[in-house]
Amino acid sequence: MIMKKILSLITLLLLSMAMFAEDFNIVGTWYQYESDVESLDGIWVFKADNTGTLEEFHKGQSEGVDNFKYDFDASNCILTIYIKGEEDDPSVMKITIVSPTKFTYSEGRDVLTWIKDGSSEGENSGGSVSHAVNDRVSKFFYASSNDGLTYNFNYDDQGRFSLFTVTSTKESLTITWEYASDMITIKYTQNGAIVTDKLFVSNDKVVKEEVWITNGGDFLFNTLDFTYDEKDQLVKIVTKSDFESWANSEMNLIWEDGNIKEASVVGSKMNTSLTFDYDTAHEDQSLVNAFSGSVAMIFNETEAVTFSPMLFCANYFGKQCKNLTKRVSRNGSNTHEGTFNEAIDYSYEFDGNGHVKKCNFGNKEHQYEWEASSGIVTPALANHLGNTIFTFDGRSHDILQRGLNIIRQEDGKVIKIFKK
Repeated sequence: MIMKKILSLITLLLLSMAMFAEDFNIVGTWYQYESDVESLDGIWVFKADNTGTLEEFHKGQSEGVDNFKYDFDASNCILTIYIKGEEDDPSVMKITIVSPTKFTYSEGRDVLTWIKDGSSEGENSGGSVSHAVNDRVSKFFYASSNDGLTYNFNYDDQGRFSLFTVTSTKESLTITWEYASDMITIKYTQNGAIVTDKLFVSNDKVVKEEVWITNGGDFLFNTLDFTYDEKDQLVKIVTKSDFESWANSEMNLIWEDGNIKEASVVGSKMNTSLTFDYDTAHEDQSLVNAFSGSVAMIFNETEAVTFSPMLFCANYFGKQCKNLTKRVSRNGSNTHEGTFNEAIDYSYEFDGNGHVKKCNFGNKEHQYEWEASSGIVTPALANHLGNTIFTFDGRSHDILQRGLNIIRQEDGKVIKIFKK
């Protein structure tokens, strides 16, 4: 009798593992933990074209980003990683699929665990979702604006947003970020008034945002409430304000294939529908959709004061949009514009690492620069066409590699750069 129960349990286990394997998809962002699950060990991004990136961490400090190619034999659960520059010595791992959003690999006594972005596995295993920004923008420039609007970004030792400096011909702002387990507080002073943005966090997601203004008293300017579905996708945004009637609305979102496909916003001043098409050949990168894509369009439509778009890429809003925005179709009416029906197409220029350098849509041009620690060529070097890059072993490369790089410029000069 006992043996029958044991055999039944084994059968159920095998069936459940087969079911998980069938639902398992390696493509996506995964957070790697060591057996103690106390701190993040690495962030793995597996792309659909069998390439990816690995950012390793030690005591919360990023040790840089490696590019790799990979093969995944789903039937035998064998994952093979070819780190760039080390293709002759691949890592071959026989992984164990625990669930569609969790897998492990054992080597001797060491057990590594991978948790997929947006899942709840992190809490169940004693860890939590990482809020480190994977690919880090150092600078955003609104090239088509008249006032030279520029954002400069800084990150803390956990890879989270920590300080923004925003400049234009009209003003300069310093925006600070503070983190607690249940709240993010963002603060800056503008025109003599202190603006405090409080984002309330529950289960690793922002569920409410309050924007307070202090100027001879404290005033709650507007609020945003966020609702998620069972797949951890943001599906509703309700905005309210006693000071800006425009910012009173309800927006409902529909997802398709990992992206926000449709948004409808209804309020006393508006009735608008948005439809989004995506460039499935390119994944969204850090702040690009937040400043220059579907996420930006969604929050712009309400005209509420908010920092929430920037936190999409920091895993505070459940699922992120998977791809770069290709087209936005917008129709409806509001009290500012009357009736409208328009389509806005997006085009991109990429740097040598495939990151967005420029985004053009409508009459706007947005420019991005990326941190060198994210494996990105610094803008000054990226623009030296004709440069030849060599590593110490004598091999030539199109982009900077980790370690010592010897760069022979067009004018014959040679410089050396060490990249972590």
